Amino acid sequence: MQIFRNFYNFRIIRSEYFVSINGEIYNGEEAKISVFDRGFLYGDSVYESTRIFNSKPFRLESHLTRLFESAKKIDLEITFS
Repeated sequence: MQIFRNFYNFRIIRSEYFVSINGEIYNGEEAKISVFDRGFLYGDSVYESTRIFNSKPFRLESHLTRLFESAKKIDLEITFS
């Protein structure tokens, strides 16, 4: 069970990361959202992934179409930040 011991001892220092909240960039330590945020309360989200070949996204247009269609189904507005 060496793998699990190493896994549980792993720590992430949040201040080394940056996050985007509503288009604003924050240091990981400063990033905060309201407890009334719908995504926080209900976990509203969509997830898409795509492969990269030769440093280029594979079928990017199809990927973005799926992403926007998924968001539309749950009335989630996609903003660019």
